[in-house]
Amino acid sequence: MARGTWDQGVAAETVFAELAADMTRHGQAEAAHSMSPEAFFANLSSVLLDSVSARQKDDGAWMSGATVLEMITNGWVTTKAGVEVKDHGVVVPASSFGSYVTGTNQVKGEELPPNPPPGLDQEAWDLAITRSGRLVRGKPFHLHKW
Repeated sequence: MARGTWDQGVAAETVFAELAADMTRHGQAEAAHSMSPEAFFANLSSVLLDSVSARQKDDGAWMSGATVLEMITNGWVTTKAGVEVKDHGVVVPASSFGSYVTGTNQVKGEELPPNPPPGLDQEAWDLAITRSGRLVRGKPFHLHKW
């Protein structure tokens, strides 16, 4: 997974170019080339504002305050609490994604509903379920630093 840092004094365009290059190095070339800087920074701004609002327990905050792992689409995020949807709260708790069997990449305890709650978009639901599992469960094999 591509990760980056944004040091003080570094231009947004430089950060975006470095992120796209890192994503390409990690096998995410198609996603990297489909991103626009404008959409990326608009989404980043939106997620940060909503996250801070939740952490501060502001009136009207819609996220739980759990750490955001990924923005799925507008109003849908994956957090450490699970899949959260604006005006619906946590619609799939993290526990529903199960966990890895120690020493394997097999998942145990996965109990994911095939369809979204009434009123939620099926396409966004499918995308959220597909993308969130790997984020919520983490890595199947943990390397220990001795």
